[in-house]
Amino acid sequence: MSIIFEVFIPASDYSLLLNNIRGGIKPSSITIRLRYNCLDEGSPITMGAAPDGSAMIWHNAIQQNRNVNIEAIELYYQLMGADDHLREN
Repeated sequence: MSIIFEVFIPASDYSLLLNNIRGGIKPSSITIRLRYNCLDEGSPITMGAAPDGSAMIWHNAIQQNRNVNIEAIELYYQLMGADDHLREN
């Protein structure tokens, strides 16, 4: 099983990402925020019983629920030396 994200971004953003990767700068993490209404029982994604919100249920067995709109994509970069203070202790 796999989850595939198909994303279209403006050429200027893609160019920045591509230049960073070519320069050896890769994102340390990527967050993809999906657009859904967890209070709507007809939503493709609903919340489970976990009190911290970590139990999300994707109802992808239904063909119409296999697509979920992407609200935002965030790329995070770790600056060199940013975690040095953790190693000193």
